[in-house]
Amino acid sequence: MSERITDACKTNGHYTLSTGTLDPSVVLTRLLDALAHLDPGSHEVITAPDGQYACIPREALEDELSEWWNTDAAQALLERIIAAINAAAPPGYVCTYRAGDCLELARIVTATTPAGAPSSDAASSETASSEALPSGAPASGVLAPKVSAVRPRVRFPR
Repeated sequence: MSERITDACKTNGHYTLSTGTLDPSVVLTRLLDALAHLDPGSHEVITAPDGQYACIPREALEDELSEWWNTDAAQALLERIIAAINAAAPPGYVCTYRAGDCLELARIVTATTPAGAPSSDAASSETASSEALPSGAPASGVLAPKVSAVRPRVRFPR
């Protein structure tokens, strides 16, 4: 499946990790599935009996409105999984959020046209802000698809 993710990124410019819901337990399961294929070692560490995923209370897994999802532990788990996905993603791709409750790996491309000018790449028509980029990504002249990179303190929307 890792090849499928990489191929979809190269062919389509993105790969959908989760769509149609922001139910935290569903989204985390989908992100963990993708991570298992991209980086089995990181997946194993996170889901080990003493790993962060094992610390999720049973009631939180059964109730998307559980107060646990608003805790620092929930935030840390989300950040850890997204960081692992970003580290294992094909070069030039980052975990992003797009309207419609869609999390995906999307391409960040270096622009050859000035900000605001039309780009020949239809999928990359907005200038990304430097705070929305993954660490180490160039801040100037970068275009991103019509998505924003998942920021370090993203919370599941209610």
